[in-house]
Amino acid sequence: MKKYDVLLFDVDGTLLDFDRAEEMGIEGLLEHYGVPVTAENKEKYHHLNKSYWERLERGEITRDQVLSLRFEEFFGDFGISVDGHPVPPSGQVGPGPVF
Repeated sequence: MKKYDVLLFDVDGTLLDFDRAEEMGIEGLLEHYGVPVTAENKEKYHHLNKSYWERLERGEITRDQVLSLRFEEFFGDFGISVDGHPVPPSGQVGPGPVF
């Protein structure tokens, strides 16, 4: 029997639904900050979030910058100043994980 040194699993979109988790997280944050929970606002966040992760992949920014700046920029467009640093699970806002 052949032995493997590494076994990788791709669970995104199979065992884990990151798109739904992102949607639930942003819905909770929109409600928390009094921003209308609309398809347009959720889509706006989705595209902004994706652009930050793409910048990370290109080496333009760090992971910590992705995790903070996307929220600061998104809510800044609504005139809301936020501290974009991740909230620990015990201080979580909304119905699901904060992304």
